Amino acid sequence: MLSEPESNETSPGSSVPSGKVLVTGAGGFVGRGLCRQLVAVGVPVVGLVRTKTRLLPAEAEQLVFDLASAPVPASCLGDITHVIHLAARVHDQQGSIVDTNRRITRNLLANIHGSRVERFLYVSSIGVLGPGGGAINRPLREDSENPEPLTRYGMSKLECETLVRNSLAGSPVAWTIVRPPVIYGYGAGGSFGALSRLVRSGLPLPFSTLDNGRTMVSLNNLVSLLVRCLWHPAARNELFHVCDNETLSMVELIRTLEYQSGRRASRLLPCPRWLLRWAGSLVGRRAMVEQLMQPLWLSAEKAGSLLGWSPVESVYEGLERGMLAEDRGQHVE
Repeated sequence: MLSEPESNETSPGSSVPSGKVLVTGAGGFVGRGLCRQLVAVGVPVVGLVRTKTRLLPAEAEQLVFDLASAPVPASCLGDITHVIHLAARVHDQQGSIVDTNRRITRNLLANIHGSRVERFLYVSSIGVLGPGGGAINRPLREDSENPEPLTRYGMSKLECETLVRNSLAGSPVAWTIVRPPVIYGYGAGGSFGALSRLVRSGLPLPFSTLDNGRTMVSLNNLVSLLVRCLWHPAARNELFHVCDNETLSMVELIRTLEYQSGRRASRLLPCPRWLLRWAGSLVGRRAMVEQLMQPLWLSAEKAGSLLGWSPVESVYEGLERGMLAEDRGQHVE
């Protein structure tokens, strides 16, 4: 279970309009954590899932619906006042991930107008900017970007951002877009999940020359900002980056994971980057390997200045929480 909001968290209380929060993709890694946090602070939640799951809190309603197939009926939005859109296909065997994610978002937006929805929060990805970027003294900010996604997933997220903005322009429904980098925590998949498994294996790792810094975000920190954005007036029609305050190199990340899990230090070996790319292509993970090799320096200064938000935990606390939960096979309270 995620912790209760820290003092910098928006507390729903009496300032929150009556109604419910609809979370799409509620059965996923981020969706489950978000629903737990909303329930913990007393917010009525409806989790939209493709199949009913036992992983959501008992207090959360479940709406079983396939967003890729049809628009959400207006009747399902009856008492929904806030929407957090997480649902997306990450992999698509037919190579149509851009069309699929655009259709999912369009079907969610189809009956928003005329409903009680006041805020539409879209969780995008820093992948819309490309494979990496920024520098330690000039981290990427929301106003210093030039979106050039290189992956189909990044392209789909950028198209959906545009769709959300255009669909809600001039309407009483305010939009907010949040772009997270790699998200880590118990149950994380993607590149972080793969790296965590490698560290646990104890095998020699060919990453000793990867001194690139990469900014990530813990599940706790991401959920903290998403909850803040739901009700904060300054989040209306704004785009935010979200990240931890610390940036680790690949070597630092591996050593931290080992320390937090009590594992013996792995042997780190040098490996040419072209060989890492070739190995990634061989197993169908070229984009994931490329992501691990590129630097990524982010700033969440805008969220701090406009919303008064700051991370609720450090990267070291977040990694420790996640590794402890992996060892126990359960969420850490």
